Amino acid sequence: MDFEFWQERWDNSQIGFHQDEINPSLIEYLPKITRASKEERALVPLCGKSQDMIFLKEAGFHVHGVEMVEVAARDFFQENHLDYLVQEIKPGLKKFKSENIEISCTDFLQIEAGNLSAFSFIFDRAALVALPEKLRRQYAKKISEISKAGVEMLLVTFEYEPDMGGPPFCVPLDEVEKLYSNEWDIELLSKKDILKENPRFVKRGLTSFSEETLLLKRK
Repeated sequence: MDFEFWQERWDNSQIGFHQDEINPSLIEYLPKITRASKEERALVPLCGKSQDMIFLKEAGFHVHGVEMVEVAARDFFQENHLDYLVQEIKPGLKKFKSENIEISCTDFLQIEAGNLSAFSFIFDRAALVALPEKLRRQYAKKISEISKAGVEMLLVTFEYEPDMGGPPFCVPLDEVEKLYSNEWDIELLSKKDILKENPRFVKRGLTSFSEETLLLKRK
C-alpha cells in the first residue's frame, strides 16, 4: 500500500473518510447477523481511529484493528481516553493494546495470519473502497487467506457516477462478486441513495452516489 500517501493525509488532517459517529449499517445489522461474546474477536482492516471499534467492543467483541499509520492508532486510544501499551513485535509491526482493543500498525497486505488472533467477524467500512482496483484484488485475496470457514463479514461499499477516481473508489456489487464469490457467500442487505447527505461529493461532480451494505460468509 502507499504508506506515504496515507501518512501525508493523517499528518495534514485530510481525513474526510473518518466518521465521528458509529456507522449506521453496523448498528442496524450487527445484532441480526452475529452474537458477540467475550470469546469472539472482530477484525477491522484499515481501521484508522474509527469509533466503530468502540461499538464492537461494547457489543462484546475483542477488537483487532489493522492500520498502517501510527498516528491514527495513537489518536484512537488518546481521544477515547484509553490506557494502552505499545509493543514492537518485529520491524514493520507494532501493536497498540488496551483492554479488549488492539491495533496492529503494519501494511495489511503483508500481515500474516499468525500475527492475528482467530476472529469470527470482520467489519469493512473504509478498507476495500479506499484501494485502487489492483490493490482491491490483493486485499480481497488477503481477507480470504486469513479467514476461516464460517467467518462473517459486514462490508460497506459505494457505487457512484461519474468516476471521480477515489478514494473512496466506486466498488459495485458485480465487482464484489468477482472478488469474493469463489470463497464467500454474498448477500446484499441494503442499497441507499446518500448523495444528498454528502454535499462534498456533489461538489466533486457526482450525479449519483449510493451505499451498499453486504453480508459475506466464508465458505
